[in-house]
Amino acid sequence: MFCLNRHILYVLLDGASDRSIDELGGRTPLQTAETPNLDAMAKDGWTGSTEARTYTHDFLLEFMTGTKERVPRGLVEAFGMGMRPEPGMVAHRLSPARIVDGEVEWLYRVDDAQARLLTQSVRIHLSHLGDDAVCQFYSGGRGVLLCRHHPVNVPAPPSPATLDVESLGPFLDIVEAIALDNKGVTMLPWGGAIMSEEHQLAPVTHLDGMRVISKSPSALGVGSILGLRTELIMDLEQRFVSSLEHIIKGPVLLHVEETDDVSHRRLPWEKVTMLETVDHLMGSIPKDLSVVVLIDHGASCVSGEHIGGTVPFMVHPAPVSGPDCFSETEAGPLPLNSLCDKINCILYSKR
Repeated sequence: MFCLNRHILYVLLDGASDRSIDELGGRTPLQTAETPNLDAMAKDGWTGSTEARTYTHDFLLEFMTGTKERVPRGLVEAFGMGMRPEPGMVAHRLSPARIVDGEVEWLYRVDDAQARLLTQSVRIHLSHLGDDAVCQFYSGGRGVLLCRHHPVNVPAPPSPATLDVESLGPFLDIVEAIALDNKGVTMLPWGGAIMSEEHQLAPVTHLDGMRVISKSPSALGVGSILGLRTELIMDLEQRFVSSLEHIIKGPVLLHVEETDDVSHRRLPWEKVTMLETVDHLMGSIPKDLSVVVLIDHGASCVSGEHIGGTVPFMVHPAPVSGPDCFSETEAGPLPLNSLCDKINCILYSKR
């Protein structure tokens, strides 16, 4: 068998790919960053491309189940935060935004002070949605709301969009009240859903026993919905440490959300620096460990928007010679829903 270690470490670099940027001399951040560890893995591995998905949870669900089933974001993040909607309760994602003349500007990362004010306003006005409505919050002022009001047709972030505020229905009063408290900044519900049998999914067989390690409710929610072990770790370096501790027990998915976070701040050189930080941490991975590097979607550090199309992946080691570096590729994409099985075959193939 070619695989040196029975258990595989999957590293998801959220939003790491990008477009060419003038400020970087016409290169992408991944092409600009000095990444000797990723490049060394690429040379001794198999690289290719697969289909991007707009959101991390959609990418992971398709990759990990081999199906194209979708679970709405609110429900995924509710599970990721340990919230279990009771029958009839709808899970919504809440995101900071500003609505001006019917145009939605999503505020992808608000500072800590603004986040505290927004969460305080939500709690003050939550009774607009009923006595049993509950909400939990995480970084950047984002949150998950459980209430008995059905999903509304709010366009999903991060791209700007047009919104008819009357379509908010029962959410209109609380959205307007929060905006009045916060000089026009409010919280918008989107990605709502009720848990149903169609959302009860299972991972492909060789991912049984996997541990998902992340700071994001999206990745943790996917793991929870699939019945996998999950671990919330905010610090990036500690995520790498924990991954290597648990890899002896079973496969691990290590989610690096920071590469996406920095893209939405629209600072190209900061994204380059973050990729170099990640590469330094990749150097802590033992050479005999089987590693799969995935990217779920591109994220523009010029516009802050997610990028569709194709994304690169890497499998190390592999019985083939790879390129000199790991970066965006023009190779034809492999279907995402069969990629996990293909990777398993490569790692366990004969020399």
